[in-house]
Amino acid sequence: MQEPATATTEAVGPDTTSESTIRDRVASALSGEQFVAAFRRRTEGSPSNPAVTRERFDALDHLPDEAFDTTPVRTELVVYSETHVYRWVMTAGTVERTRLPRDPSAMAREQ
Repeated sequence: MQEPATATTEAVGPDTTSESTIRDRVASALSGEQFVAAFRRRTEGSPSNPAVTRERFDALDHLPDEAFDTTPVRTELVVYSETHVYRWVMTAGTVERTRLPRDPSAMAREQ
């Protein structure tokens, strides 16, 4: 049976220094699942003049060895494993993580 989709908010406040890196958190979330690829999108600037940068990571070891940036910059990290998609959104001092099965029919069965 597939595990249900879950969304959790990780407790990282704007004045908190988290010693775990992006790579550490992803490895912990995967907990044995096979890493496939990851994509990071950072949006800076104003809504009328945003500056967007995108990066692709093809190996877990290539993920940044830095803490999540929880400044007013909006950063989204999407990680694909063989069975799930993980999405972290970092903005305004919070880190929100969502985990979904890669198979859309598995989502329908859970409903």
